[in-house]
Amino acid sequence: MIKYHQSPMVYINEQGTRLLKYNLDRSTLFAHFDKESSNLQLDSKEQSTFSGLRKALCGSTFIKNLAIMCDALEELAHLSESLLQASISLPKAQRLMTREIEILKARKETGGDYYRGACEGIEKGIFHGVQVDVVNETGRKPEINRAQFYQSLVDSLSARLLPETERPLVSALATVFPSTWPAELSAEYGEQELKLVCRKFRLPCNGELMQCYRDYKDTRGRGGIPEKALKNLLNIVSTLPVSTAECERAFSKMNIICTALRSTITIPHLSSLMLISIVGPPLTNFDCLPYVRTWLSKGRRDATSTAGPSRKLAVTETNELALWNLL
Repeated sequence: MIKYHQSPMVYINEQGTRLLKYNLDRSTLFAHFDKESSNLQLDSKEQSTFSGLRKALCGSTFIKNLAIMCDALEELAHLSESLLQASISLPKAQRLMTREIEILKARKETGGDYYRGACEGIEKGIFHGVQVDVVNETGRKPEINRAQFYQSLVDSLSARLLPETERPLVSALATVFPSTWPAELSAEYGEQELKLVCRKFRLPCNGELMQCYRDYKDTRGRGGIPEKALKNLLNIVSTLPVSTAECERAFSKMNIICTALRSTITIPHLSSLMLISIVGPPLTNFDCLPYVRTWLSKGRRDATSTAGPSRKLAVTETNELALWNLL
């Protein structure tokens, strides 16, 4: 028998979200609840639980609420996956969150695809092959206020944006990345912003850096980094942390490497292993021959050497020899 969450609505939300997400047959879940509600092998309490789940699955309010949640979770999932990428920059993260806020504001009026599909199914009286019950639901379950719900998401995302005092810095950082440049660049495009970035990170904004930036604009970033001065600036800007995802990945690697059986590993050794695990090349691209030659050049023996001392096995007396012979 399937085990459900203690809260029937939680199970409905999880299963309903999965059905809406992957366009599965919603009638299958309804048939299962209907069958278990009359299963004589269950007690009356369990039968009542399945009967309530069946009624909740048919409710128009539940269908609308679930559709709103699906639309919102899908948008937030896409945003989260983009922000968790290791190559994301601060200007791009700011742009993604600002765009997502505008999308959520528009959803207050129009709703998402799931919500529009749910409203169409309710109007027809059948949603994913299940008869929709509108009469028996009046006043029982509150319907989510779509405008208020999306506004709360907008407020939450807006609170996570950079403060107004740091917005000029983000705009200045955007002038360093060719992907954010307009189609037509003026002769002095981005130079004032470049000076702001240099002051922020305490870098010298001299004539050499300015000439490198102008050469970089002439090639629109396709000719590589002209000089070391601009390369240092781009490295600093590209390594600004956007979220704590990298830190969390590092802690996960540390827990994998430093197990209970390796608790005496030293911090420098652990740091080296974590660095290899996080940013090291794959084994297919790792050339171990230089390290093997370095090992052998120091007088160490290789794995096939027979010149080393033989292993001495400890001889222990035991009373279990007769038992071992039987085995």
